[in-house]
Formats: sequence, structure tokens, C-alpha cells
Amino acid sequence: MTHLPNRFYYYNQLHQYLVNPSYSFKNLALIRINIDRFRAFNEFLNNDSGDELLKQFAQRLRLTNINAILVAYLNGDDFAIIYEISPIHPNIEQYCQNILQALNAPFYIDEQEYFITASIGVACFPEHGRQIDHLNNHAEQALSEAKRLGGNTISYYCNKTTNPYKTADLEQELRKAIQNDEFVVYYQPKINLNDKSIKGFEALIRWQHPEKGLVMPNMFIPFAERSSLISDIGKVVLDKVGKQLQEWKKAGYADVRVSVNIVAQQIHRGLLLSDLDEVLDTYHLDGSNLELEITESALLDNTDNVKKLLHSIKERNISIALDDFGTGYSSLAYLTEYPIDVLKIDRAFVSKIGDQKQEAIVNAMIAMGKSMGLKLVAEGVETEEQVIYLQKQQCDFLQGFFFSRPLHPNQILQYLQTNTHI
Repeated sequence: MTHLPNRFYYYNQLHQYLVNPSYSFKNLALIRINIDRFRAFNEFLNNDSGDELLKQFAQRLRLTNINAILVAYLNGDDFAIIYEISPIHPNIEQYCQNILQALNAPFYIDEQEYFITASIGVACFPEHGRQIDHLNNHAEQALSEAKRLGGNTISYYCNKTTNPYKTADLEQELRKAIQNDEFVVYYQPKINLNDKSIKGFEALIRWQHPEKGLVMPNMFIPFAERSSLISDIGKVVLDKVGKQLQEWKKAGYADVRVSVNIVAQQIHRGLLLSDLDEVLDTYHLDGSNLELEITESALLDNTDNVKKLLHSIKERNISIALDDFGTGYSSLAYLTEYPIDVLKIDRAFVSKIGDQKQEAIVNAMIAMGKSMGLKLVAEGVETEEQVIYLQKQQCDFLQGFFFSRPLHPNQILQYLQTNTHI
């Protein structure tokens, strides 16, 4: 169907590349690619349209990856590329970015225009495995992480000894990125289920690296959280969001609310309130324009100080959301101890809607939240089935690829003008 080599040829060739001494490959990258929301695409249209998308997707991969050793179609929406890591070829980070960029152009099916994205997982030989099963499993793990992060993302398998960046180099590059204003904030819409209006956006950071292209947060945020840099990056995000809100306000969208992720280090370093005040004062904003998303792990230590801080934030009319609700340590305690306004149901639960036991958990979360007067946001919504179910359960707001992927700030005004209601 796709005119690409099939999974059997792929596995046979990969085996030969790894064990046959006649091949002189010293370093290989195994790249696994899935089409984001492919199942939803099939449900929305039909299998014939899905097959046509697979054909066009395969053709674009083939044309984009002329330097690849092999491009193969495995099954479903699963593709694989074997790429030689060599000084004469683009580095693996740029190579994968080129794949994502090649997908930005629309696909035309039955004279209709469709935009799709993909998730990419990468494992490298010999660093991540010398045997075919190990290498494939590690590439699949990386692919699963890319999908967990919301798609349109590249994830690299990593363990204690491997990472595309050396720690010292990454720290220096992040410091330069802050100085050179290389971070970009994308915005993913949140939809009000009652009237299908746009409730606001979640701010999602990206790194526009001068050489590697657009770097996704899973490549640098975990390191930044282990260093002092996450607080500096968090301050950059707040400032960019404030400036963006001011621009939207001037354009007539004064009531837009943006939620910003806050980590433990920002809470405990003691400067979060002053950072917030600076943003509100500099850009002449009301606190209602901001919502802070805080994970349960950020609330574990210094309970009294955290309570005092959150109440001070509330005094500024800033909303507080408990992020990834249900995945942490003692969710129920936080609902009574802290001034929480919003619960975000984690995508791990939303993705399993259709499973009776998982639905029971989602039902309980929504019912409990509503009984406490809290608003509910379900994240990672990708299918119409999930939308219908969450609407039936009276979830308040939805967020996910079903409605929109994260948007570049230059796209937001047009999005607001054309999508007042979904």
C-alpha cells in the first residue's frame, strides 16, 4: 500500500546491519515514527481516507529521507527509519527536526486539506543496544514518551550513560539560550464544553536552538529542574506570557487567561511572588489573566510556607490549578489543605477512556471536584469518543490535539478571530 519495505524486510536488514561485518556502519540511529491522532482521523473520515493518508505520509517520508539507509512501513501508522550517524550527514537532532518540518505542509485527501503531526522516538547503536530486540525496544520507549508529551515531539531514549547532550555542554547552552532569548512559548487552547468557546491557553515552552532547530522540553527541562536554571527559565516564560497577554489585550482580547506551569524550585526559592508582581505591573494585567499549574510533588515540602504563598497568589486574583491530578502522592489531602481552583485530569486517564475501570476513576475525579466547587480540565483529549464521554460526565474544559496542537504566538490572533467558538 505504501510502496515502502515491510516490517519483515526491515527486521532482516536491521539484523544484517548489526551483525554482518561486511557492513561498516559504526553508528546508527533507529527512528520510529507514529502519526498523531491517526485513529481519530480514521474515525472522523473512513478507512479509505486513512489509507490515502498513509500513502501520502510514506511518500513524504521517502522524499524527505534521501540520506536514510532504509525507510520502512511496519503496520498501522508505524514507520521506521534506519539512519547512519556520520560527519557527512546532518546530526540526528537536525535530521529529526527536518522530518517534523516536512510534515508542516498540508495533506490533500478527497480535495480536502488536512494538517497532521507525528511523534518520533530515537535509539542509537551501539550506545542504546547492540542487539536488535534491545534497540527496537528502546526506540519504542522513546516513541511512547514522545506521544505522552502530546505529540509533534522528538524523544530520545536515555539512560544513566547516554544523552544527546553532555551535562556541562547543556548547562552552558541553556545559559546562552536565556541570554540570547532563544526560548519560544507555544499556546494550546482550552475549550469550554458548555458553549465550545475558547476558555484560554496553556503556555508550553520550546527552545529555538540556532543549530538544532526547535528542541522540545523533554530534552532540556529535566536537566534544568536538577539545576538552578529552571527558575530562570520559569521567569522567562512568565515574562513572555505577560508580554503576549498585553498584545492580545490591545487587540481586543482582554479576558484571555493563560496557565503557566510552575515547578517546586520556583515555589521554594522565595521569588515567585515578586516575579508575578513584576509581570502584572510591567504589562498592566489583572491577576485573572493568569493561572498557575502546580504539580503535587511541588507541594510536598514546607507545607506552611507553601500554603502562605498560595494564599498570597490567590489574593492577586490568580487562579491555581493542581496539575496531573491523580498521578502523585496524596491528591485528596491537597484539595482540602490548599486553595486550589482547578483540577487537571492527567492524559494517562483520558487516553484510557473506553476502559470501564479507567472511566470509573475519571467519573470519581469529576464528581469529587464538582462536589468541592472546583473546575475540571481534561488534558490530552484526542478523539471524539473522549469528547462525548467527558461532556456526558460534565467535565468543564478540554484540552488536546482533538481541538488544536500547541500554536506559535504568531498564530494565536488569527486563531482567536476565526475560532471564537469551536
